This record gives sequence, structure tokens and C-alpha cells, in this order.
Amino acid sequence: MAGRVHPPRVKRLKDRRKENIQGAAPEPYIKLLKQTKDWALLECLVRGASPTPKLQWQDSSGTIIHSEEPRVSGREVSLQTTVNKSNVYRCVATQDEFKHRIDAEIHVYLGDNQTGWIVAGVLGGLLILAIILLGIKHCHNKL
Repeated sequence: MAGRVHPPRVKRLKDRRKENIQGAAPEPYIKLLKQTKDWALLECLVRGASPTPKLQWQDSSGTIIHSEEPRVSGREVSLQTTVNKSNVYRCVATQDEFKHRIDAEIHVYLGDNQTGWIVAGVLGGLLILAIILLGIKHCHNKL
């Protein structure tokens, strides 16, 4: 009778920091380097990881965002990308050697920020309406 054959157990990519693996990448540090109303320049930085992790930018749907070539200096790696729409962007660091994956997110809003003025206008209009209604009520009470 032949023995059962079991497929090899495969570790999936996940955050393995709690496993105390020496050299496992820490959470990436994301920095907004420059922004206009039309675009934003983002940088992802990972320090102290060995071997050097692969960095990748993704949008909120998981679509990979085109980036420049990573810059590696010692045990530091960085990756920049320019985005041109409002979204949540994620920098993903992976180390296949450990099956380690960790990410960080940044919310980017592009465009003219008219929201504050709209809210102020609506609240101001409501305040004026309330004053007028109180004035009318006050006049009717005197009659």
C-alpha cells in the first residue's frame, strides 16, 4: 500500500515582523515630496532590511503604479512615483526569501480644494436664514 503524498507546505507572503526574522523589512515610510493641484510626487523608504526588499506602488484597487527605478544605498531602499489622480496609494515591500510582505498607505487628494469654501457658504447661508427667521418671529411676537 503506497503512502499518501502531501504537497509541500508553502508559506504565503504576509507581515512576518512578529516572527523576529533578522533583516525583515519594517513598515515603509511614505513621504509626500511635492504636490500641485494636478500631480503629487511620492516616495517610499525602507531602512534596515536585508536582503533588499522589492518595493512597488499600488493604487486602492491593487493596480501597480509605474515608478522610477529604486534607489539603493547600503541597507536603505527608496522608490518614487508621480500620481495624477486622487486615490489611496500603497507602498508594498516584499522579501521573497522570508515570504515577507508589508505595506503602508497614503491618501492623496488632487484638485482645487473648494470643499472648505462650499461648507463655509452653506453654513453662512443657514446662519443668515436663522437670523431672518428669528427676526420675523420676534416681529410677530410684538404684534
